[in-house]
Amino acid sequence: PAAGSNTFSLYASGAPENGIGLLGLSPLGNPWGRDVLGLTLWLGTSPSMAVLPVQAQAIPYAEVVIPIPLAAAGLEIYAQIQ
Repeated sequence: PAAGSNTFSLYASGAPENGIGLLGLSPLGNPWGRDVLGLTLWLGTSPSMAVLPVQAQAIPYAEVVIPIPLAAAGLEIYAQIQ
């Protein structure tokens, strides 16, 4: 993805139809995973971590458009949709 893009999106397939979930964004990854309320969290926790609600469509997928600001050039962000 390019900094300054207004059309960048994350896509999750296999979601239940019209299902509700969460999108986590973090500057830290966690390659070992960690159990949180019965779910494996692959993100490292950080004060700058963001959690956003997501909803799947009638066909089983979820897509979240995330504009990338110009100031984000060179940053690494980890994402997980659950």
